[in-house]
Amino acid sequence: MSTPSGPRLVLPGEASPSPAPAPRSVGSGGGRWLLPVALAALVAAGAWALEARRAGALEMRVRELSQALRSAEDEIAAQRRHLAEIRGGVAGVRERLDALEALTAKDPAPPAVEPSESKAR
Repeated sequence: MSTPSGPRLVLPGEASPSPAPAPRSVGSGGGRWLLPVALAALVAAGAWALEARRAGALEMRVRELSQALRSAEDEIAAQRRHLAEIRGGVAGVRERLDALEALTAKDPAPPAVEPSESKAR
């Protein structure tokens, strides 16, 4: 049995048909989540941009500090070479002083014959 699509007469004692739910429009309740998601995406993009800027600044600082470290290491190497030269010079001076001390400890002249001994012979 087919029912007409228009209004229907309900007789007493008969159950009234339940009204059909109203069709929902696409934008009425489905877009409720769109605004929070868009705001979260905007906040995330801003945070990413801030972190990217900070990372760039930190990379620049690392390059500067690496350059300063290389410079300090070069200076330390030069100072060590200089110190090695000084130690070599000090060792040479010490050897000369030891040789001079040995010379002064020796009696440079042969023992002199005393005049009384030479007349007695």
